[in-house]
Amino acid sequence: MTTLIHPLTKELAATRVEIELLLCCSRTCIASETAEQIKILFQQHIDWNYLLETAAQHGVIPLLYQNFKNIYPETVPQNIHKQLREYFHTNAINNLYRTQELHNLLNLFEKNQIPAISFKGPVLAALAYGSLALRQFADLDILIHKQDAIKVRELLISQNYHLIVEQLSNATDAEEAIYLQSACEYNFLKNDGRVAVEPHWGFAKRKLCISFNPDPLWQRLIEVSLVDKTVRTFSVEDSLLVTCINGAKDYWNSLKTICDVTELIRAHQDIDWDAVIEQARIIGCQRILFLGLFLAHEMLGAALPERVWQNIQTDAAIKPLAHEVRQRLFTNVAQTPKHFGDNFSIWDIKVRERLRDKLWYCFNLVFSPNEGDAAFLPLPQYLHFMYPLVRQFRLLGRLTRLI
Repeated sequence: MTTLIHPLTKELAATRVEIELLLCCSRTCIASETAEQIKILFQQHIDWNYLLETAAQHGVIPLLYQNFKNIYPETVPQNIHKQLREYFHTNAINNLYRTQELHNLLNLFEKNQIPAISFKGPVLAALAYGSLALRQFADLDILIHKQDAIKVRELLISQNYHLIVEQLSNATDAEEAIYLQSACEYNFLKNDGRVAVEPHWGFAKRKLCISFNPDPLWQRLIEVSLVDKTVRTFSVEDSLLVTCINGAKDYWNSLKTICDVTELIRAHQDIDWDAVIEQARIIGCQRILFLGLFLAHEMLGAALPERVWQNIQTDAAIKPLAHEVRQRLFTNVAQTPKHFGDNFSIWDIKVRERLRDKLWYCFNLVFSPNEGDAAFLPLPQYLHFMYPLVRQFRLLGRLTRLI
C-alpha cells in the first residue's frame, strides 16, 4: 500500500501552521508520526479563532474535537476546548434528529410504493466514519427513479417541506418538464429549517453533464445500521465514485469531502479497485475518481494500492488539477472557478478525460434548455421544440454584454 507523504500537505501548510494542524487532525485514525507532528505544531503560535473558523467552514469540527480530546488535550486552551465540545454535541444531536427524519421519509416512500435509497449524509457517516457524530451533514440525499420525481415532490410538500428554488414552486408545465430533463435533483428545506432533503434521479447531469445511468447502482446495494435500524445504500465502490463525482461538481472546495474519500478507503480495505476504476472509465469519470484519490492520499495520507497509485500517475492532468484545488481550498478569495453563462466553467471541461465528454459539455451548454429559458419566453406545448433557439438567443445576449 502506498502511504508515503505528501507534497500537497507541505505546500498547503507553508503559509499557516493552523492549516497543517487541521490536516493532521481531519481523520479518524492518527498514526504515531502524525501524533508527533501535532505535538510539534502545538509548540508554535496558533491562531485558535482562525483554526475554529476554518474547521467550521470545511465541516471537520467533529474530527478536530475528537483528536484534540484524545491527543495532548492539556495543550488546547479551555475556552477553545469548550467551544469545540459544544459544537460537537450540537452536531451529534442534530445528526440524530436528521437520521430519524430520514427513517420517517424512507418509511413514507415505502408506504407509497416509491423505491428510495439513502446516500451521503448519515449513511456515509456510518459507512466511512463508523459514527454519526464524526461527520457534519445538513442534507438528506435520496436516490429515486425519475418517474417518481413529481410524486416525491408532492409527498415532501405534504410533510412540511418547501422547494428552495422558489421559481420551481410556481413552475409552468413547460418549466417543470424542462427541469426534469435537464436537472437531476430537487432541493427541499423543512419549514422548521432543520433538515434539507435532496431527492436525486441522477448525478451532476447539469453541472458536469455526466451520462451516469444510476439504474445499475440499485443492483449492488448494501445495508448499513443507523440508530438500530437498517437502511440500504450504495456499495462501497459506488459510494466512493459518487463521492468523487460530488467533490468534482463542487470543485473540491470542502476538506470534508476529501475526508469522506479518505475514510471510505480506510474503513474498507477490501475495496474492489478494478471494479471502481472500470466503472469510472465507462462513464468517463476516471480523471474525476483519480483526482479524488490523489487529494485523499496527498493531503490526508489515504493508503492506496501501488498499482492504483501508478494508474493515477499516468494522467498528467491530475497534479495541475490538484494544485488548482489547493490554491482555492484555504484562501479567502472566491472558492469556485470563474463562470460564464449558465455555470459554464473551464474546470468542468478539464476534469473530463475524454474528448467526446468535453464536446458534449459544450454542446449541452448551447443547445439544452433549462427552466430559466422556459420562464424567459413561455411557449405553448406545440412550440416547445423552439426552446433550444431561445437558449442560444439568451446566451448570445450574455456574450454580447460581456464583450
